[in-house]
Amino acid sequence: MLKNKTNKILAFSCSNHIVSDLYFAIMYPLLPYIAITYQLNYTQTGLIKTVFDLGAALTQLPAGIVSDRISEFWLIGGANIWVGIGVILMSFATTNVMFLGMSFITGIGGGVQHPVGARFVSRGSDTKSLFTSIGILNFSGDLGKIIAPIIVAILVVSFGWQKCLLFVGITGIIVVIGSLLMSLSISRSPSSANDKQTPTKTSNLPPVIDSQFVVLMAAGFIDSMIRTATLTFIPFLFISKGMSTLRTTLIFTILYSGGAIGKFSSGWLSDRYNAFSIIFATKIVVSILLPIILITNIPIGTVLVFLLGIGLNGTSSVLYGIVAQITNSETRGKAYGIYYTSTEVGVAIAPILFGFIADTYSLNISMIGISIVSLLVIILSKNIKIQ
Repeated sequence: MLKNKTNKILAFSCSNHIVSDLYFAIMYPLLPYIAITYQLNYTQTGLIKTVFDLGAALTQLPAGIVSDRISEFWLIGGANIWVGIGVILMSFATTNVMFLGMSFITGIGGGVQHPVGARFVSRGSDTKSLFTSIGILNFSGDLGKIIAPIIVAILVVSFGWQKCLLFVGITGIIVVIGSLLMSLSISRSPSSANDKQTPTKTSNLPPVIDSQFVVLMAAGFIDSMIRTATLTFIPFLFISKGMSTLRTTLIFTILYSGGAIGKFSSGWLSDRYNAFSIIFATKIVVSILLPIILITNIPIGTVLVFLLGIGLNGTSSVLYGIVAQITNSETRGKAYGIYYTSTEVGVAIAPILFGFIADTYSLNISMIGISIVSLLVIILSKNIKIQ
């Protein structure tokens, strides 16, 4: 019975994660079109993602705390409906300022899915399959990301980016409502195989935050920065090589496909091998491949982005699983809220920071900076005592 409920929780969380990541991922392939419409430079283009993700950062911690007290089920569903409505409103924005305002309001609802979904799944999983369950949850989000550029490629030429957003918003709301109606049996907080397991605290700091958790947050912050910066500016990199704006949607499809494999495989491998070795491998891939893609032609670069996606997204499954390992299940919602707040701050900072570097120096210098910064994740993760 518990196993059946665990599977239902995972299915519900994954279906909503697909929609949530679709909402956020749709922005990346649309940014070149939005930049053309509003005549934006790199910094201004990055500001769109910064504002969108800043809204999400503000609600990560409150969402995590609230999920310790009420059902994650309704929090996840309600928040994703909020974002869907916001995406619909964004499609009607007529100026860049209006679009920025709508982006911020929409992003507020987007801060719920990750901390609350991760808590929901981790509480319903046993210790032996924890990383695998988190990896599957993470993998599902990348399915939404894979769908995003395909939708853009199909709709944007004939209908424009505004109608593309409208379609995504309406479709997302329908899917979320459907998932709620089909999963009412898990609407109350579940009993968990992990609830009785309480990791030993390593300091006299507050229950959730100790020195290990601070280091983990720093690693997550950097990991999110480099991933977001790469996704924001990689279409402009290929456009500078001569690729058409429409064809950059192919880059995202390939990159997200690699990312999905990276997230699932990294979670699965971390249940069986040393977690740090998985972090090391994924981040080395990023630091090596980004400079290589800069100097290669379009066909070779297109192939390499698949491997880049594996490294770019694979690390997160390991880091998310470690959160559950080093925190008490009773305060895990708060722990995930704090952790995801730190990652969302990285997500918010990255586009405008690396956009400024690209405007001031060059896009290539900005991308090289991303590859160098990625190595900090390895250095930080080395200091985490993983169980």
